[in-house]
Amino acid sequence: MVRHVYKFLRELDPTLLFLWGCIILFAVIGLLLLSLTFIKRRHKIRKRKKAAAYLEEIERLLFSLIFEQHTVKEVIAQYWLKPKDYLYKKLLIRSVITLHRNYSGNQKLLLEQFYAASNLVDYSFAKLRSFWWKHKVEGIRDLTAMNIKDAVPEIKAALQHPNEMVQKEALIGLISQEGFSLMDQSEIDGIYIDDWSQSCILYNMKQKQQTFPDDITYLLQSRNESLVLLAARIIDFFQLYTFYQPLLQSGQQLKTRKYQQDLGHIKQRIKTFMNNEY
Repeated sequence: MVRHVYKFLRELDPTLLFLWGCIILFAVIGLLLLSLTFIKRRHKIRKRKKAAAYLEEIERLLFSLIFEQHTVKEVIAQYWLKPKDYLYKKLLIRSVITLHRNYSGNQKLLLEQFYAASNLVDYSFAKLRSFWWKHKVEGIRDLTAMNIKDAVPEIKAALQHPNEMVQKEALIGLISQEGFSLMDQSEIDGIYIDDWSQSCILYNMKQKQQTFPDDITYLLQSRNESLVLLAARIIDFFQLYTFYQPLLQSGQQLKTRKYQQDLGHIKQRIKTFMNNEY
């Protein structure tokens, strides 16, 4: 049988044989791709259903903490009964942080206590210490949002990380935690702070209702042009009147047209305000 097949193949035209081989090969590849697509889609559907079920459990868990006056200890006991795979922890941290941003007072404090008493804080620290920069960024965001002061030294060390995204996130986190008092200017002079990062800093500072006991006008003399603009935006956004004059006299060192224009707009707005006031 094998001999007859072999003889038949030898007698076929080589071009035709090549075409048939290509057709069979493409058909096999097509079937494999179709199978992989089906498997991937099925996995995504299962993951979506699993996430929906987890979110229902998480909602009940956190609702009991915030609204049903269950103690943190009681809720932690419930938490340990739940599955704690990667997806569950990720969704739970996201839910805790979202609620933490939307509530204040005792409810905010309860969420912080729950986050610290569970292993969620350890999970976030593990991400902060990860080799992968994306995980480090997530860890910094989690720990900063939940006001974990013990994370400050490690977040500060991330200012020297070779990845630019990690540097920016560490800077956003540190300023959001304690303003500029946690770092020396020399530590941040080399970090370019884009407009998106600056908007995040302003938003976080507003959310945490930071006070401004420190003089930040020294930043207006920085060689880092983005840092000069950030300081000007902070002074303008939070209406720090005592720093208006140093701001109006700053910016001579700026060489980039964008920064000159942005700083000029802020100065003009402040001049208009001062003229209307006086």
